[in-house]
Amino acid sequence: MSNMTASEECGLVFLLICLAQFDEGWDIINKALLDKKEGTDLSKVLESLEALSCFDAWSRMDKFWKISQQNEYALEAKTSIAKMLTMVSESLPREQGNGWKLPTFHNIMHIVGDMCKYGKPNEANTEVGERNHKVFAKRLGRRCRKQHKTFATQVAGRLSDSFVIEKLVSAMKLFDEGEDKEIVTVVDDDERHEETTKGATHYTLHLNGNNIQVTWRSATEEHLLTCNGDVVSFLRSFYMSPDTNINTIHCCTEIMHNQLMMRCHPSYQGEGPWFDWVSVHFEACTFNGKTFPEDNYPCKVQAIISHEHNVFLEETEIVVQSSLARTGKGSALFEEWELMDGYLVVSLNSIVDSLFVLELESNKIAVARSYSDWPSCFTETSY
Repeated sequence: MSNMTASEECGLVFLLICLAQFDEGWDIINKALLDKKEGTDLSKVLESLEALSCFDAWSRMDKFWKISQQNEYALEAKTSIAKMLTMVSESLPREQGNGWKLPTFHNIMHIVGDMCKYGKPNEANTEVGERNHKVFAKRLGRRCRKQHKTFATQVAGRLSDSFVIEKLVSAMKLFDEGEDKEIVTVVDDDERHEETTKGATHYTLHLNGNNIQVTWRSATEEHLLTCNGDVVSFLRSFYMSPDTNINTIHCCTEIMHNQLMMRCHPSYQGEGPWFDWVSVHFEACTFNGKTFPEDNYPCKVQAIISHEHNVFLEETEIVVQSSLARTGKGSALFEEWELMDGYLVVSLNSIVDSLFVLELESNKIAVARSYSDWPSCFTETSY
């Protein structure tokens, strides 16, 4: 843990939150807490971990309060931080350590005052100083004699020598100046909204009598390339009815649209299935006798039918397994949804964004809130 960066620690906290969404994961974490005999409640621990994740997202925001609102919002932020620290101390009491360092724990309360003086944390952090400390002190210190009286003098001397050497190298042009130049690629609006299947694996469904023949065009081992039988049956009933006279459908495994990559591959790069989850906007409708309100619904991408390779289509269509409704369960960062049994065809333009989804059961999923919403779960101090 001591060698982990702050970002890696935040990722580890989020991993524990994800694990707790599953029944088996909940039991594993709960057993670990019970074995420590700290008398902790996992539901309160989960709440504290989510509060820490939301606080981290809040501290990384680019924009906070206006100067005219500083007193009001600063007080609100301090109150939220105090509540979070209280939650952590109560849910994970420091009876035998638990890794909480008291000075560091207390110093979090000073972050709001520092923000009022110096600006947002993203513009006033210690990462650059810590990084330079490795270059200017630790790396040079390895070559010095470890004597307390002369150590600082030796490091300073070696640092001075390294500056002189670097200056000489620069003056003598012993390095290629072009190596340090940053290449900036400008993407125009037409490219940004371009639809492309470049790099995708293609396969064809051909109706031969009463059977569907699937042909893959890929260098991947044939036994790894399979099609979901239920999806194939749906494609046949939706596109290949006797009235349409369509016998062949060309599908692909990935597409880029509006800078959003969507994949539905049975064995991506030979390492296992990859089926993306996306948010799809549906208008209010009635389906199988049940009314559904207008909303964005989580959907699993099952097949991509590009209009570029199918002349009978006016636009690209996506076959998805949609969710039906929220179950009312979840946590601060996750919402539980119930899935439908069948499939739907949606327009590419109805897809809003990609989603992070945990597949809890065959008909249940947990959908993570958008990261941009996490700060408001901690405290509302932006405009």
